[in-house]
Amino acid sequence: MDHVDNFRASLESLVASTVPDPVAGVFAPSAASLNAKLDALDTDYRNGFIVGRRSLAELDAYRDEWLKAGGQTLCDEYTEALEQAS
Repeated sequence: MDHVDNFRASLESLVASTVPDPVAGVFAPSAASLNAKLDALDTDYRNGFIVGRRSLAELDAYRDEWLKAGGQTLCDEYTEALEQAS
């Protein structure tokens, strides 16, 4: 049973160090049409970084491309929704 207690303690420690998602449950009208495209872009860059196909020097280019591909629209919509909720 020690391994179960150790596992539980490890998970409790990990959960305690997480940060809640500020937009959980918040609606962004463009999310349905943009999420798939932005997820594909994110996956391409993330996998590229992991396998060495992309340099971390491209991180700024990734951010700019993500924002231009609709990320800025989502940021704006989420910001507006959060402001209305408070």
